[in-house]
Amino acid sequence: MRDISSQASRGGGTWNDRPNSMRGTGLALKRAQSITPDRVTDRLSIPNGVSNGVHLEYGERDREAAASVFKGKITPSRSVKVEKSEGGCFWNSRLVLIRVLITFMAACFLAATLMQGSIMRLLKHTDFLTVPEGDYIKDTESSKSRLAVTEVSPYCERAVWLATLNFTEHLPKKSSLQELSTLGRFSRRPPRLAMICPNLGTVPDSLYLITIARGLQWLGYDLELYARQDGHLRSAWDDIGVRVYLVPENENYKSPVDWSTFEGVIAVSLAAKKILSSLEQDPFVDIPVIWIIQENVVLDQVTGFNSSTELKIVLDSWQGVFNRSSVVVFPNYYVPMMYKEFYNEKFYVIAGSPWDVWEAEQYMSTHRRQDVRSKFGLSSEDFTMVVVGSPCVYSGIWKEHALILKAAASLMSAGSGLEDAVFGPVRVLVLGHGNSTSAYKDALQVMSQHVGMPSGLVQHVGIDEDIHGLLWTADTVVYASVSEEHAFPPILVRAMTFERPVILPDLGVIRQHIVHGHSGFLFPPGDEEALGRVLWDMKNNPLRTHKIAAEGKLVARDLLAGESVLEYGHLLEKLLDFPEDAQLPRLTDEIQALIPQGWRWDLLGEISTVEENTTVKDLLYLKSETDLKPLENDLDTMDSDSYSMDDFDWLEDKDWEQERVAFASELEERVEEDEMTDRLEALHTSFEDVSKYVKKMETRWQKDEHRERDNLEIERVGQPIIIYETFRGSGAWSFLHREHLLYQGLSLSTKGKRPDADDIDGQARLPLLNESYYRDVLCEFGGFFAMGNFIDRVHRNIWIGFQPWRAVSQKVALSQKAEASLMRAVTSSEDGDALYFWSQSDTQLPDDFWAMCDAVNGGNCRNVFRETWKQMYGLPSTWMRLPPMPSHGGTWSTRNCWALPTSSFLEFVRFARIFVDVLDAQHYTEHHDEGRCCLSRSKAEGQHCYCRLLEGLINVWAYHSARKMIYLDPESGAMREQHNLENRKGIMWAKFFQRDLLQSMDEDLAEEFDDERPNKRWIWPLTGEVFWRGSIDKERQERYRAKLEKKRRQLERQARQSKYKQKPIGKVLKTEAKSGIVMRKLRLQ
Repeated sequence: MRDISSQASRGGGTWNDRPNSMRGTGLALKRAQSITPDRVTDRLSIPNGVSNGVHLEYGERDREAAASVFKGKITPSRSVKVEKSEGGCFWNSRLVLIRVLITFMAACFLAATLMQGSIMRLLKHTDFLTVPEGDYIKDTESSKSRLAVTEVSPYCERAVWLATLNFTEHLPKKSSLQELSTLGRFSRRPPRLAMICPNLGTVPDSLYLITIARGLQWLGYDLELYARQDGHLRSAWDDIGVRVYLVPENENYKSPVDWSTFEGVIAVSLAAKKILSSLEQDPFVDIPVIWIIQENVVLDQVTGFNSSTELKIVLDSWQGVFNRSSVVVFPNYYVPMMYKEFYNEKFYVIAGSPWDVWEAEQYMSTHRRQDVRSKFGLSSEDFTMVVVGSPCVYSGIWKEHALILKAAASLMSAGSGLEDAVFGPVRVLVLGHGNSTSAYKDALQVMSQHVGMPSGLVQHVGIDEDIHGLLWTADTVVYASVSEEHAFPPILVRAMTFERPVILPDLGVIRQHIVHGHSGFLFPPGDEEALGRVLWDMKNNPLRTHKIAAEGKLVARDLLAGESVLEYGHLLEKLLDFPEDAQLPRLTDEIQALIPQGWRWDLLGEISTVEENTTVKDLLYLKSETDLKPLENDLDTMDSDSYSMDDFDWLEDKDWEQERVAFASELEERVEEDEMTDRLEALHTSFEDVSKYVKKMETRWQKDEHRERDNLEIERVGQPIIIYETFRGSGAWSFLHREHLLYQGLSLSTKGKRPDADDIDGQARLPLLNESYYRDVLCEFGGFFAMGNFIDRVHRNIWIGFQPWRAVSQKVALSQKAEASLMRAVTSSEDGDALYFWSQSDTQLPDDFWAMCDAVNGGNCRNVFRETWKQMYGLPSTWMRLPPMPSHGGTWSTRNCWALPTSSFLEFVRFARIFVDVLDAQHYTEHHDEGRCCLSRSKAEGQHCYCRLLEGLINVWAYHSARKMIYLDPESGAMREQHNLENRKGIMWAKFFQRDLLQSMDEDLAEEFDDERPNKRWIWPLTGEVFWRGSIDKERQERYRAKLEKKRRQLERQARQSKYKQKPIGKVLKTEAKSGIVMRKLRLQ
């Protein structure tokens, strides 16, 4: 390529006069086909007056053949079709074949030159450069549709910008904060947000999140930070009042964090993937997640994997986290192109990041500018211009480079005319597209010679070289791209951080942050003379230039910080769904003047050590050497501490002997203590009952050959009570007890069961839970109905209790003292048929029960309960009363943490089944089909529409069924009776909760289902056992009919057998023998 370019620059004849060896030079056909068709339409002729031009002579047929190659109409597998001429068939002529081959090879060569900048067009247009008309970044069909392309799009910034618009347009419509503020809300806490910063030692990530967090605190959010590795920046978080928690390592289970207590999650860095994976499982799949990615690494490389299957597993794991995120935020419009393989219409750009400033400052702290200039071959007398541009490639980039080269040439010619000026040579370093071996450098040499610059002063620098060093070596940095962009270019932030004066085109996004003559230099796009004047003024006023460069560094350090905070505020307003008990945040526009305009560098203080983020390679251009497998390893090891051998105290031989003796003695004492404990342990039931149950369990286990016998289940028989922990999904596993006699898991979904635990499968026991809709709206009541359905098959203890998985995270789970207190109470039965609960109502809620119910159910609890109550008992339409629940006398049960006698639990399930059936019949269409929940104003709470209303149902039933209500303190184990039974006389509606009444209502529904088998949608038969008194007679008749049917089939079989009955062989032989003896006797007579 270099030889051809040099010969072309010297001229000397037409293309047909060149040797055959030269005409055969060209690139592969596939590169020629990648050229866009619009480049072919330009004539490749040189205007008059150009001394070193080359004249190309083409025939009409040659031009058509070249155009067909550029347009992709000719491929290596298809032959070139040539029409016949008057001389005969061209295919039989060797001369014509040679001409076709020469034309084809010439077309390939021209395609290569056009692809690298079109040398001929450069020579044609260099003399009269003008401002390009229109915008180089156009709305192409490919950029409007998707980003999922195989190569970097030429219009990548515009394509990403359109993608962000597509994301905002597809956000669900919801009420604005102004509209929500006009509604009556029972708010009692600020909105909560969780922030994830995996490594507190990574300065850019922490600085970015600290700045965002400070702005969100101004808006009224309550923040908590979760990290995998501690670091020296933790004190900065403490200074701004953010609670920091370290997430422990747990290979078997997910991260032990209850994400459901937050309105949203904000995570930063690719290293957060491991924590974010816990949000992919139930019950956290609906929590909004904002994932901020600032690392510019390639996640689709295939090196380092042993097989395609291994690569697919890793890619799928990353794809799952990208799909789980509600929005993926990038700091500029170029980084998203690195993640185009995972594009899912959730990409969003919030411009601004301290990464660029931090990387530049760290580079300056570890290098010397003189050494870097020497590496690029620059002397102290050279005036170095570094030309940079947009990372996105477009067809007009060579025009902008030519304009800058002409300005540099004019600067050299003006300086050479001064007699007393010390003016060194002007060196131009162009940061081009492609690596250091790109053929575009030859095009730059042609341009430089054409504009009159001496050879060797213009140098092409590839993106695989030291870009930080390139920017630092510059005496000035010129931004070549003259097309409008949507954000301030990040490479200019780095150049300004290096305290280099920048010369920029006067564009809208640049004009917003750069003031001409104050923090940088501006020139009209395409104005060569204005650019030359700027260069001349800057060169002749070094003091002023240095002052402007210093001011530009200050601007770069705090660039776009305030705008980023405000943008996050707007994004959260659109994305989050604020529940009824959460206060509304302040409007972003109200605090715009209060937001500090800068990154919080002051919170970092003096940081002596720098922890390198091993996942970051190159943040400037769309290229990286990182592949997925090393990245996975790096992210997994980022949270592991590093120790040296000197950090440990090594034991000597005598120390080891003492440790061995102490361990043996301790082990012996432990074994003796365990034996004594087992002997003193008393059974809480009779030995006969235990023996019967064990025999029944043995019979059941023998039927299942694939299941090993679990001693823990048999040991639970002797317990007076078992507490079932209801949960849904693997995300709740970390909050459950393991191998505990008092607790057993109750999974609401089959897939969510723990593989190594004896959890009860609620979905298998209750077919209604096969529908995800009812798993959402019933919550723990789905588990209650599953346990009540043929309860004797899984539970034979006297008492039964329930505790949801979130009780641990909400600090209402029973402590060991409380467990012992509860065990003593249920064993002695001192309180009789009582309700023990250990999660009381919130003190911030109203004391009145129905007012509290309205506060947590969108203000509509009374109306819904009243209508359900009337239809349940068939009361007249004028009935307006509710079961009285006095506000004085104590607290109420919440969160479904309670224990009951098993018989009382079945009675409550009978009442709850009828109540839920009527409630669902009234609101199913409105909620399921129309998506509106009358008990909630937010979408997140509306998904679990009936849950908060049903939480209070146990209080209504226990209060009016004359049962003691005892509050058990979950910490101390102290017990206090609430709503004394004596004080309820004359207030209770006991007639509505009589056992006989509820049983008759249940039997009426069962009889209706047995007799009519209605086709209407009816969930009562699906919530448990269908049984009534007639069921016994019906079963007896069914057994009698089955017996008669069996006897009839047996008689029919016997009749068929007798019809074709064969005589026994032995009997026939005996008869024949007997007849022979008789005949012989007759003959003798």
